Amino acid sequence: STISIGITPSKDMNIGLSTKDNVKISYLDESGNVIKTKDKTWSGYLNDDQKNKYGNGIEKPGTYLNELKAGVRYTTTVNSPSVGSNVLDRFEDVAKVKVVVKVGDLTQEVILDNTAYEKPEEPEEKLFDVDASFTKSTISIGITPSKDMNIGLLTKDNIKISYLDESCNVIKTKDKTWSGYLNDEQKNKYGNGAEKPGTYSNELKAGVRYTTTVNAPGVGSNVLNRFEDVAKVKVVVKVANLTQEIVLDNNAK
Repeated sequence: STISIGITPSKDMNIGLSTKDNVKISYLDESGNVIKTKDKTWSGYLNDDQKNKYGNGIEKPGTYLNELKAGVRYTTTVNSPSVGSNVLDRFEDVAKVKVVVKVGDLTQEVILDNTAYEKPEEPEEKLFDVDASFTKSTISIGITPSKDMNIGLLTKDNIKISYLDESCNVIKTKDKTWSGYLNDEQKNKYGNGAEKPGTYSNELKAGVRYTTTVNAPGVGSNVLNRFEDVAKVKVVVKVANLTQEIVLDNNAK
């Protein structure tokens, strides 16, 4: 919730408006873009241990000072939720702090990483779990959705199970157009696309395991004897704009 910067000049400095001397403190995002800069025009942006304020530009004895002393530490602090006044809530975007000191024709720049900074990660919504059993004669895939799904033809929701060879070429894909390609433990069938109550259903329930199996010598119906070529199984689940993919190796191969 806080970023504090300490600056200790190695020589006496004046940061008045009419001088070339200056201390600028910039708060940067991860791409190096400046979110906000504090400099001598920012009243009282530097403070010493006695809580004297520096940086108004125009000398105001007893209120703001511009004379920085060598060896004295001056600090400035910003607190969440704002990076200084009149700034939108950008505190969490601060990844680095850049300090630039100019004295006459000399310039020194130091960039400090925000060690407390963690790039926010987009939460990945888990759509399903998958398990597999491979033998020399059977491949069984179990799919457990994490949310209720409809795999009807008119929806964007879909579960595709692809059988791949060693080069990841698709031998055959099972999807919702493959009648009854998914089954629950009560042997109800899912995946015809068009809802057929009592025969095929498209409503998959969260937390329920659905299975599909292929047996040698064919990878599903109307397929040549390619079972022995299956090296991997890829399961892709799409729900609206979300997609999750899992590839399982055929450990029995």
